[in-house]
Amino acid sequence: MRARSTRVRSTPPSAASTLRRSKVTRCHDAVQEFADGLLAGCGHTLPSAVVVDIGLLSMPEHGAADRWAVVEANMAWFSNCYAADPDRALDVVLRSAGPRSRLAARDRRFCRDRGHAHPAS
Repeated sequence: MRARSTRVRSTPPSAASTLRRSKVTRCHDAVQEFADGLLAGCGHTLPSAVVVDIGLLSMPEHGAADRWAVVEANMAWFSNCYAADPDRALDVVLRSAGPRSRLAARDRRFCRDRGHAHPAS
């Protein structure tokens, strides 16, 4: 058996890669700021276990600046965690699928009344 050697060359980041990282950081900060404002303003109207997709609206026809907006809200078990912390995403999924006995009072209005459910035949 022959061992293979790999040589790794360490080079300083290029100006382009530094700029890309800077844009990603600014974008992440802007999304976080939008999400924080959204939750502060209307978080009390959402279920405690929901996934809110946020996207950038571009409106070139009016020359307006790009704006962040809510694209859609989804059930936690129906979503991908994308850039979210996987542990926190799992917490949301588990909270959304937990037993009714552990349901928070604020979430009861989002649940179906089981009395109207039709049993499977």
